[in-house]
Amino acid sequence: MLFRRQRFFVLEKIILPVAILPFWLLVKSWRKDNIDPAVIRQIADTPRLVLGTFHGMQLHLLAFAENCPRPIVVMVSPSYDGRLLAALLKYFGIKHVFGSSRSRSIAGSLELIRHIKAGEIGLIAVDGPRGPRCIAKPGFLKIASASRASLLLAASSASSGISFKTWDRTHLPAPFARLRLSLQLLPRPEMSDVESDLSAVQELLISSARDMQSPIL
Repeated sequence: MLFRRQRFFVLEKIILPVAILPFWLLVKSWRKDNIDPAVIRQIADTPRLVLGTFHGMQLHLLAFAENCPRPIVVMVSPSYDGRLLAALLKYFGIKHVFGSSRSRSIAGSLELIRHIKAGEIGLIAVDGPRGPRCIAKPGFLKIASASRASLLLAASSASSGISFKTWDRTHLPAPFARLRLSLQLLPRPEMSDVESDLSAVQELLISSARDMQSPIL
């Protein structure tokens, strides 16, 4: 435990501040397809939003965060890995709440709901913190419903890069890779038929990812 704490301290306080500039330059080098201005206006005009994507696509979204008309907040694990991710996201203007451990899951969800109700966009990996990969779970629908928020589904792809050998196949685009982003705005889930809502979200995300030949699949 002491070794892990020391390793985390070195990563967060020493290595990350040094590595963030080349990583930031990498993200800036990615060539983004233009997002329809009408979609941006829809996002700006929708008072409450939950942004749902697959876990392995989240690095892609860093390139589009600056174009978002409202602040983004994401729920991360309180583990060392989650805290390191939270430290990284700060450099891109993305807020975080902790809450994927058993002891903090309810408190974290309530905090995320408060942020969404305040007008920030809640970013949630619909396939959860541990997968299975690209299989949507109902948790994000419950948060959207409790927040009285509409759903914004995001599927992404990159022309080249590295897929890590993790359960979610997290993809890091190569320098100057071309990124594509599909955004679909859906009404607030009513939770009267969770299976139907979940199936619709699953189908929309998968079909969009396939159309773009996303490496996450």
